[in-house]
Amino acid sequence: MSTAAQRNHATVTRDPRRWWILFACVLAVLTVAVDSVMLTLLMPAIQNELDATQAQIGLMTSISALMLSAFILAGGTLGDLYGRKRFMLLGTGGMVLAAVLCTVVPGANALIAVRAVDGVCQALVNPLALAVLAVASGEGDRGIAFDSSRTTGECVEDSPAVAARGREATWRRQRRHTRSSRQGTCPSGTVAGCS
Repeated sequence: MSTAAQRNHATVTRDPRRWWILFACVLAVLTVAVDSVMLTLLMPAIQNELDATQAQIGLMTSISALMLSAFILAGGTLGDLYGRKRFMLLGTGGMVLAAVLCTVVPGANALIAVRAVDGVCQALVNPLALAVLAVASGEGDRGIAFDSSRTTGECVEDSPAVAARGREATWRRQRRHTRSSRQGTCPSGTVAGCS
């Protein structure tokens, strides 16, 4: 077999597990995106429960992204040197453990520390999921793989805005209903009697 034929045969051969690998990597990227969204949605309850100051709230929301950006190159390098799959699984396990610890922390400072560890684990997952996608997908499937990963992250990151618009729309509907019932005639003669 000639060298050109060997190259053509090598490019046609694809990993039969590539779609499962895509699913696992998209799920890993999804956990990174969901983590920040959940904190944003739960922040009022967290603030009330832990009696957190505004400075502590600011740290809770930003420490994870700070650690992610500080350690993302180290996470990618560790994966390249010692195995992408190993460190991606380590990071995912660390994120799960951090999520469990976030539910049982005694105070705001402990939550900040756990969120910092969570950010370091995200720095292992995020670059390595994309690296595994690049290696596992063939030339024809690479665009699909990266688009799936990117679209999943964008949808989850946009969900707080969608939820906020939904809450605002509900509030406006309730307010319009209250106004219309006050302007209309109520059978009982009181606004409380209108429904």
